[in-house]
Amino acid sequence: MQEMQDWLIEAENYLAMVPPISRLVETIEEQLDIHKIFNDSVQIKCHFMKELNNKGIRVQLSCEKKDAIPMKNRLVSLKHRTDKLTQRSNERLRTLNISLDDSRLFFIAQQELIDWINEQFKLLDEKENEKLGTGDRIRELLEEHRKLQDQINRRNGLYEETRLRGNMLSEHAPTTEKRKIELENDKLVNEWTELGKRILKRQRSLEEALIQSGHFDEILAELLEWLGNELPPIENELLTQNYFGDIDTINILMREHFELVERVETRKPNVKKVQERAQKILESKGGDPQELDQLLNRLNLLDGQWKRLGNSIAERDQRFTTALKKSVDLSEMIQECNDEGKQERLQTLIDEQQMFKSDLQQRQPELDELIKFSTKRRSQIGRKFRYYK
Repeated sequence: MQEMQDWLIEAENYLAMVPPISRLVETIEEQLDIHKIFNDSVQIKCHFMKELNNKGIRVQLSCEKKDAIPMKNRLVSLKHRTDKLTQRSNERLRTLNISLDDSRLFFIAQQELIDWINEQFKLLDEKENEKLGTGDRIRELLEEHRKLQDQINRRNGLYEETRLRGNMLSEHAPTTEKRKIELENDKLVNEWTELGKRILKRQRSLEEALIQSGHFDEILAELLEWLGNELPPIENELLTQNYFGDIDTINILMREHFELVERVETRKPNVKKVQERAQKILESKGGDPQELDQLLNRLNLLDGQWKRLGNSIAERDQRFTTALKKSVDLSEMIQECNDEGKQERLQTLIDEQQMFKSDLQQRQPELDELIKFSTKRRSQIGRKFRYYK
């Protein structure tokens, strides 16, 4: 039992002094290797404790009750401490494995996204130096550009997942590691944002070139198609969705909203040019009357949808501002409740400690008498042992 007692003290001290779980892959791997060795020793000692407990039960059956009770109490205490230590060790092992998986997922996905973004930067650099040529060539470039936009949209889910995982790692990382993880996550966010800006800039340049090449109808049709895709979801959202959630959820929605605003701002110059060009054609009153009527209808449709989009964005922006304020207020209220709960729990522990201390002081005479009796009894047993020897 003394051997088990000594090992428990050493193991408990070890667990009390282990460093906080890292969120950097290399460091977690080192921590995991070290803890696996420790956890193996815990499992061995746990088995040893079971054998010790069985032996103790047999000894208790063959000795007097007054000797069996202290032995039983000590075995119960050792077993309880061993079980608690085993639970803590297994929990740390589980947390280390989960943290390692999360860290690997973040850093691998982050690097893959950065590499892909850099490839798109190189491609855009090459395209910017390319001569646009005729209207047919501009249409081909616009089609290629739409395919690139589709690729970005397909990767947007992975980007958001990776960004959120980076935030989570940063929140749970030791203080010394927070800044490094934040820098890696910020690098991804900045590169992704820059790619989005360059994509919009390229879109605007190609559309302007197509307008200047005389393909006015195509740009008008493309703008109407774009409005037809963007406007209905937003209007439906304003009618059906309640803008409420925690701060992280609202921030994600607002980030998507700002991306839409940026897309709209990028399209605004070309919408204005198309409106001016269409107005000039209508004012000239040249050409087929039926075609002019069709153009007027399409222009009215463009004007109406563009205004509706602007109004929807303004209302959406106002709702997000209100929702963000509510989420901040809710977060502060929850934090206050948590702080109050912690204070109440701490005060309860202090009160329990004071009660235990007071009870111990009241029972001190009994403890002194018990120690005195135990010392006297050991002395008597020693004399008997020497006599029989």
